[in-house]
Amino acid sequence: MPDFPTPLGRFFAGFTPPESLDQLFRAPGYAEWVHRCAHLGASSAESALRAQVIDLEAGMSPHWDPRDQRPRGTCTAFAVAACVDILQARRGEQPVLHSPEYLYWHMRAAITAEEAAVLPDYARGATKLKQAHKVLAARGICIEALAPYQTSDLQNGLFSKHAPPEAAEADAATRRFCTVKYEDFENGPVAETTADSILQELSQGRPVALGLPVFKLKNSHKNNWTYNGALNSGIVFDPVARPDLVDREVRVSGHCVCVTGFQPGPEELGGGWFIFRNSWNGDFGKYPDDPLAGYPGVGRRGNGAVSLDYVNGYTVEYLSLIPAD
Repeated sequence: MPDFPTPLGRFFAGFTPPESLDQLFRAPGYAEWVHRCAHLGASSAESALRAQVIDLEAGMSPHWDPRDQRPRGTCTAFAVAACVDILQARRGEQPVLHSPEYLYWHMRAAITAEEAAVLPDYARGATKLKQAHKVLAARGICIEALAPYQTSDLQNGLFSKHAPPEAAEADAATRRFCTVKYEDFENGPVAETTADSILQELSQGRPVALGLPVFKLKNSHKNNWTYNGALNSGIVFDPVARPDLVDREVRVSGHCVCVTGFQPGPEELGGGWFIFRNSWNGDFGKYPDDPLAGYPGVGRRGNGAVSLDYVNGYTVEYLSLIPAD
């Protein structure tokens, strides 16, 4: 992926859409079709869900500080670990961070040689949610204290040189998870019900790990996740709501986040917004209570928002979980 001249430009490495899906995203009229479908076909139950404010982080004390994946492309592991953080806390357990390092180590090990040969950006550390749910079912995930995130002593700047310790493995074995919902749109097309399926998961108290493509902005070296507006407000524009700004012809990479809520919005701006927890520290969504005009305030530094249309038309994959017990 290109190395943009911004402190966050190269740190994505969620599952990058393959060429087959890229072609769909670039197809003439695709963005307009996504918008029409999202707002013509909703059932009464779906419309009722879209009218609700959902916030799975509400009432959680203490609130976790934003996490920071840099300088590595480990967003998928961070998104899934955040899902576990929230699930466990919502069950009444003491809020605690779970280890992206442990998860990422085993996710990479779970990629077969055949998958590696065709996985875009594999050499740069990319992973899929597919590997995450395999690891969580077979091994579980340990707490952060037993396998802290590494930013030095790395192989090729990407991978820890040391496997997780025995104590981490033992702790992880006590915390396994089953998949409630996993969708992979590698071969397209994205299902018209994707946004509403994710809304259903949120309404049941389950956060969702969500992988989306990253697009270049028109007439700019930045992209729709790293332009100043996103870094300040957390709002990530998409090719549907803002075709004047987002260049759907140039896909930069993919990024994965943990979706924790939903806010209704006007139809011309997507009909609603999914609120997510990012993994770029407080450098993203720096001013959550000062939203762009007409857009939602994300409420917490480090969080952001993507439109219902972005999710309904451009989702690459998503995952929701429940504890195995």
